[in-house]
Amino acid sequence: MKLLLVKEYEWLKSESAYSIYSQCMYKPSYKKYLIEMQKLIEDPKVVIFTCCKDGCMVGIIVLRKSVDFAEIVGIAVSKQLHRKGVGSFLIKESIKILNLSKLIAETDVHGVEFYKKLGFSIKTIIKQYPDGESIRYQCQINL
Repeated sequence: MKLLLVKEYEWLKSESAYSIYSQCMYKPSYKKYLIEMQKLIEDPKVVIFTCCKDGCMVGIIVLRKSVDFAEIVGIAVSKQLHRKGVGSFLIKESIKILNLSKLIAETDVHGVEFYKKLGFSIKTIIKQYPDGESIRYQCQINL
């Protein structure tokens, strides 16, 4: 596996990238994805990496970087490679490349065990949304 910094953004606008990244979106649609991805591409604090395995893009991690820490905006892996180490690879390699001292993320019940397994501390929060409240998890690791 290789971690690649995305510099050419055309692939990110593809159906292939959407099929991966839409897994970490709320009520995804291709149109909504394109709008969100364009905003991320234009944000100078955002860094986007992909994981390449056997010549195919199989994972995406989007980070919003500050001086020495970053927030995971989104992370997703091709469905057929879930639980195969790609997500962990994306996080660990991003930490090394960006020389981070802290990494934070927010997730739902489906992602919290992934972050626990990687050594993140977890704090449960309740968030209010237009369609009701939801239990979310703030995850943080100090390096």
